[in-house]
Order: sequence, then structure tokens, then C-alpha cells
Amino acid sequence: MWNGKECNLCDDTYYRGEVIISQNGYSGICLRCPVNASNVASATMKSGITACTCSRGFNKYPRNVSNEFVCVPCSQGYYEDDGVCKQCKENVWSYEGSFDEQSCTCNQINLTTCHSKLLDGTCHGECANPPEDCTQCTAGFYKNIYSYVGNEDNFQACAVSSFQSLVGQTSCVNCPQFSTHYELTVTTKSSCKCIPGFTLDSNTSSYQSCKKGHYKDFRGDESCLPCQIGTYNPHLNATYCFACSESTNSDSTFHHYKNIESLYYTQEEFETITNDSLYLVMQSNTTLHSVSTSLYDCTCHAGQQQAVDLLNGNNIIKKCEHCVPGSFKADKGFDDCSYCGTILDEYGAQYKHHYGNENAGCRVFLTVLYARLSVDKKLI
Repeated sequence: MWNGKECNLCDDTYYRGEVIISQNGYSGICLRCPVNASNVASATMKSGITACTCSRGFNKYPRNVSNEFVCVPCSQGYYEDDGVCKQCKENVWSYEGSFDEQSCTCNQINLTTCHSKLLDGTCHGECANPPEDCTQCTAGFYKNIYSYVGNEDNFQACAVSSFQSLVGQTSCVNCPQFSTHYELTVTTKSSCKCIPGFTLDSNTSSYQSCKKGHYKDFRGDESCLPCQIGTYNPHLNATYCFACSESTNSDSTFHHYKNIESLYYTQEEFETITNDSLYLVMQSNTTLHSVSTSLYDCTCHAGQQQAVDLLNGNNIIKKCEHCVPGSFKADKGFDDCSYCGTILDEYGAQYKHHYGNENAGCRVFLTVLYARLSVDKKLI
């Protein structure tokens, strides 16, 4: 092709079109060969579309009387030889687009016992290379492809989180949603167990999320575990519970865990939860009961009361502190500690109230005057 300065060869996928003679000499254009056809560029290459040849496994099919053609693949049972599709021998078969006689194999369509060529070049007589007989995949395995000549393709093991209880299968069955196992070649659905955060509902045989206030940090169909006293969990399918001691350690951590909790409630639900807490109470390290579902279930231990920790404008921050000597609080909560008192009986004997363990309240003891009192040790 003349580019205005010199002549260049057409690329391999092009052929030289009509040659034009002008006062500047010879010139022409390069045209693309048909799909699945190419041309070898050389100084002696032919001009016109006949310079293009079909790829291996294809043959020319005329489009019109002007030598235009398309390349079509040789059909099943045929192979391409020097641009011509030739038929395989009797009872021999090949894939579409085969390009030599070696592509023809013993008849796989009719599933004859000989799957490779015989000594006489046909599929009659003695097998030159008899393959192993086909056997069904065992349970826990599958095979989803046709074998090549010789039947040497092996079964595939069912992968993690799948199983197959039947023989001769082309695929494995996935474990139900929210369940899994970690083994290969599993044969039964019973090996599929709940993933962490889920439990098996025995009534419906379905996998359900752990409810709020519960968690499960292991695989299995067992029930979810309750969040213990001093912890809480505001969301479903949890694998752990939040610790009150961590969530209320400081103002910044409180707001961090408060924002996390707000994601698991509607605005109306969250406002209901927080309405009873006018102030933030830091170091609320326990809860009134297990199965707590909110940061706002965290409260002070017995023997502690809430006290002002910081005044910042209208922002009042409180924290749990121990009762001072001479006072006590028998129950958990944000109530104030009570002071121990002194009483006189009708005979003039003096008694002092003090914290006791038996009835979770004050007990009356005859004491020496000026005895020092404490919140966790009774003096008799």
C-alpha cells in the first residue's frame, strides 16, 4: 500500500485491494480478511480476497460469484485438512472446528466402550488403548464435565459448606443459609451447623438470628447464650456482648457506644430507651440482670452511688462512686447511699445501724460508742 512516501506491506489480517495506476506509480488499499481468516504478508502476496485463508478447523464458504467468502467451522464428525472439511471414519467422532485427523476419536456420542483409536484406524476390532470403565461418583464427590479420551478425569470433592448424599452427581448442594461446615467430601446435610450469631429453631428447622441481649461465638446448632450481668447487646446475630465497664469508661467512649447502639433501633425506640437517662453516668460497671439489651441498662454496683463528675455549662456528667464511710447502699442502681443512724432504746442503751449481708439492708448492733463504720465490713 502506498502511503504517499513509500510502499508498505499489508498486515497479516489484511489483503491488498484493487491496484490503481497513476502518474505517481502504483498504489492500492489494504482490506481486512473475513472473520476467522488471515493472510501472510510478503512482497509476492496475491492481491484480492483470495489471498486470505481460513484459520485451522474452518473452511471457505462462498458468499457470491465475486470470490467473497466466509469461514465456517467444520461440523462435528469432520476435520479440516488443507482448507477442506473431511469426514472422520465410520463410528469415529470429533468436536466442531477440529483441524486434523487425530482429532477424530472413537464414538463418544454412542458411548461405545472404545474411546480411543483402534489399531486399524477405525473403531472396529481390538482397542489400541482401552480406557477404564466409567463408574459413578461416590457420595461426597461430583463431576460436571465429559471425560477426554481415556476416561482419566477424576471426581471432584464437595467443597467446604457443601455436601452430596447421592452417587453419580454433577454438582454438590450448598449448606442452607446461615450454616456451614469446614470439611471436604461431606455426604449429609446434618454436617451443616449454624454460623456464629445464629441458632437452629427446632420448631421450623430454620436458622434464626440470636436475639438482642444474646450472643453466640461458636459454630453449632446450640441455643444462643444470654449476655451476663455487667454486659449488654443491642443488635441481632451478635457474636459477643459489650462490657459496661468499657462502654462507660469515659465521656468519649460512652458517646461512641451510644452511636453504635442507635444504629440498631428506630428513632422512636431509641428515644424511649434514653428518656429515663437525663445524665450520662460514667463507670456504670454492672446491670440489674442478665440479657440486657442497651447501654442504658448499665448502672452502679451496690455500695456505689452516682455523683457529679463534671459540670460543663448545661452538660452534667456523673459517675459511679463508692459510698462514703458511714453510709451504705444495698442494691444496684443510681439511688443515693443512705447514712447509718444512732438510736436509744427505752433503757438508754445506744445502738448504731450498719450495713449487713443477711437482709441486704441495715441491721442493729450494740456497738462501742465512736466505732468507725464502713460500707463493706460490719463491726460488732
